[in-house]
Amino acid sequence: MKPSFIFSSNSIRLSLASWICVLIILILMLSLPPVLWRAVESFDPSDDYRVPCELSNDYWMIARWCKYASSNYPVVMIGDSVVWGQYVGMRETLPYYLNELENGRSINNGQKSPLIPLSKGGKLTVSLEKTPALTPLLEKTTTLTPPLDKATDIIPPLEKTTTLTPLLEKATDIIPPLEKGGRGDLKGNTFANLGVDGIHPAAMLGLVKYYGKSISNKGVILHLNPLWMSSRKHDLSDTDEFRFNHPRLVPQFYPKIASYKAKFSQKANIVVERNISFSSWISHIGLNYYENMDIGNWTTQYPYRNPLSAITFQIPFPENKPHSEPISWIERGMTKQDFPWVSIDESFQWDSFKKVIKLLQARKNKVFVLMGPFNPYVLTDESLNRYKTLRKNIENWLKENEIGYVAISDLPSEYYADASHPLKEGYAMIAREMIESELFGKWIKEALSDR
Repeated sequence: MKPSFIFSSNSIRLSLASWICVLIILILMLSLPPVLWRAVESFDPSDDYRVPCELSNDYWMIARWCKYASSNYPVVMIGDSVVWGQYVGMRETLPYYLNELENGRSINNGQKSPLIPLSKGGKLTVSLEKTPALTPLLEKTTTLTPPLDKATDIIPPLEKTTTLTPLLEKATDIIPPLEKGGRGDLKGNTFANLGVDGIHPAAMLGLVKYYGKSISNKGVILHLNPLWMSSRKHDLSDTDEFRFNHPRLVPQFYPKIASYKAKFSQKANIVVERNISFSSWISHIGLNYYENMDIGNWTTQYPYRNPLSAITFQIPFPENKPHSEPISWIERGMTKQDFPWVSIDESFQWDSFKKVIKLLQARKNKVFVLMGPFNPYVLTDESLNRYKTLRKNIENWLKENEIGYVAISDLPSEYYADASHPLKEGYAMIAREMIESELFGKWIKEALSDR
């Protein structure tokens, strides 16, 4: 007699309906924790919030900031540490100064001068419309003459001028105290700082594609830092292995990056993290509460500490100070650089930047490109000529594709901190140049009218 065939030794066999229930439970286990976490973890950005530098790789949190900014600001500015503000505090960045000027609050050599803006003619004026509390004091004296050549010329006299003393005493009635690095209860900001330290165009594409899906139907200022095209190494078009910023955001399998030599398992894990929120949420917990370690390694490092005690449900608030020493490139001792530059026909970073533009436009965003600044004084004559050719070719492409842009003029040498980062005085000049640009003025009007 033949023995009967035993299909399985398991005592319980799942039917099709049971497998469907298991699948549903698994989906809930993977999708619910990140959603519930957002409800209990404190995240209350100030008006001039920027991603804390130590969380530049926390893409789950950055996605949350993108969603918040898209819901609360008409325009978002995306870029690398030039937008973020490597050498300045939170209230000295480009988005901050744009907000000041857009709201009629003047800026003075990187310092806020909210009561007394300068007109284009160099006259010292006070807007009664923007400062209604001062109207009784300014009915007869809204302009001081003669014209002043420099904003710095007005500061010492005002401190000693008795006729303006009542205006200065009223300052606290108009400008609320600064809180949490922002501007207290002062509302109505237009520009949000979505700068992330080290985001080159190839990484920017991944950030927008996978973690910036909430950025749609917005005005988007896209910053292009030419530094990423200064050599084949930084352009990621070299064949030699190169450790670059934000490898988790670049294409993992296609198109292939020759200088990116990660193992297949690492690339596969990154792809999973991009598409499953649970995975990026786990990374967020490690970055925020376990010193960028998983729980196993953290408990090995701290065997006598309770892992749950490390969870505070508080995202670190960005420090309102420069991340690097705010001195000029001259004081830093930098020498002339002979950057070879990569043409737009061969540049991987430029190709990635074009894809970012097309992706944002496909999501019905109005895109405006900010090109530069770049320090011309740090370049050799030959390198400067190559850079000018590159810049002209980029401008031609933007014009041909009807993309609004501003190519930032050269700043004074002492306003550069390095090859591409301005100091606070440089940011103030860039903000003025943008606000005074006819093309930018037209674009911002259209972007705001669509809201």
